[in-house]
Amino acid sequence: MGIFERANRHSHLMGEMMRQTGVDLSSESGILLGRDLRAAVHACAGCNAEKQCESWLAEGHQNAEPPDFCRNADLFRKLGRRD
Repeated sequence: MGIFERANRHSHLMGEMMRQTGVDLSSESGILLGRDLRAAVHACAGCNAEKQCESWLAEGHQNAEPPDFCRNADLFRKLGRRD
C-alpha cells in the first residue's frame, strides 16, 4: 500500500473511530490543538492494528469506550467524555 492510500485509509479509520466513540471535533475547539490532532493522525497512520480496528468499527458502536488497541484511545476518552 502506497503512502497516499495508507493516509486515506487511516483518515477514514480515525474519523470513524471518533464518530463511534462520541468525539465531535466541531465541539472541541479550545480543547484540541492542531499539533494534538496532527500527532493523533501520525499515531493512527503508524498503527499496525488495521484489521482489528476495522473489525471493531464494523460492530457499529455509539458513544463507546475506545478499544485499548487504539493508539489514540486516551485522547478519544478525554475528548469523548461529557460532564
